[in-house]
Amino acid sequence: KEMDHKKKKDGIGEPRREEPNTSGKILRGFLGGAANVFGVTIFSPLDVLKVRFQTDAELSKNSAKKYNGIWAGGRTIVEQEGLRGLFKGITASWLREATFSSTRIGLYEPIKYYLHPDNSPPPLFKKVTAGLIAGALAAAMFNPTDILKIRFQADQAGRGQAPRYSSLLDAVVKIVRNEGLYKGLYKGVGTTMIRAALLNSSQVASYDHSKHTLIHYFQFRDNLITHFIASFIAGLVTTLVTNPVDVVRTRIMNEKVVAGHKRVYRDPFSTFFIILRGEGIKGLYKGFFPSYIRMGSCTVLVFVIYEKLRTLFGIASI
Repeated sequence: KEMDHKKKKDGIGEPRREEPNTSGKILRGFLGGAANVFGVTIFSPLDVLKVRFQTDAELSKNSAKKYNGIWAGGRTIVEQEGLRGLFKGITASWLREATFSSTRIGLYEPIKYYLHPDNSPPPLFKKVTAGLIAGALAAAMFNPTDILKIRFQADQAGRGQAPRYSSLLDAVVKIVRNEGLYKGLYKGVGTTMIRAALLNSSQVASYDHSKHTLIHYFQFRDNLITHFIASFIAGLVTTLVTNPVDVVRTRIMNEKVVAGHKRVYRDPFSTFFIILRGEGIKGLYKGFFPSYIRMGSCTVLVFVIYEKLRTLFGIASI
C-alpha cells in the first residue's frame, strides 16, 4: 500500500519501460519525425495562415489587417497566390520535421530515464525537464530549418511575382551572403530554443503524463481512445504555452535586413516587450485560433500515428 501510494504521488503508477539498444533509440526518433512529417503535410495551410497572422499589421493596434480570420485569410491567399500559396514552405517544413522533430522526440525518453534511473515511475517535473532539455538541444542544432520555413511561409509574392527565394538552396545562399552564416541562419536561435523547450515539455511531457494519469486513475487502457484524449489535452496545453514565444520567434526570423537601418527585433526579450507595448497582449496571441486548430489536431494525429508506428516496430508505447 505504501508503495502504491508513492507511485500515485510521484509517477502516476506507469510501469518502468525497458530502454531499447542504440539502434532502437535512433529508430524511435525517426518514427517521431516521420509522424510529424505526415502531420505537417496535412496541416500546412494552417501553419502558413498562422505565420501570416503573426506578421500582419506589425507593431500597430489600429492598422487594417490583410488577413481577417481563417476563412477570409485562406481565401485571400488563394486569390492572390493560388492554391500553392497555402503550401508555401512545405519542403522546408519536411526538412525541419525530419531533423528537428526526430531529435526532440528521440532524445526525450533517454533524458527522462537518465534523470530518473531507478525503477520507480518518473515524476512530472522530471518529464518536463527532459522535454525542456531535448527541445532546446534539437532547436540549437536545427535552427536553420526554422529560418527557411518561416521565410518561405511569410513570402506573399502572388501570381506572376518573383518569390523571395526560388528554392531551399537559393535561400541558404542568399541568407548567408546577405546576412552572414551565424547571423542569418542562426538568427533568433535563442528564441527558437526557448520555444522548442516549451513546446517539447508542454507537448511530449503533457501527453506522457496525461496518458498515464488516464490509465492509472481512470482505468483507461493503453489504446487509441486513450492516445486520442491524452494528445488532445497536450495540444491545448502546448498552444497556450508556446503561442507568445512563437509570435516573437516569427517576427525575429522574418525581419528583413536593410543596410543602414537598425533591426527592430534584436533579441527575444526586447521583442516580447516591443510587441506587448505596440499591440497589447492580443499581439502575443495573434494566430492563436489557427495555431490551436493546427497544434491540437496535429498533436492528436502525430501521437496516434507515432504510437502505432512504435507498435509496428516492436517498441513499447510512451
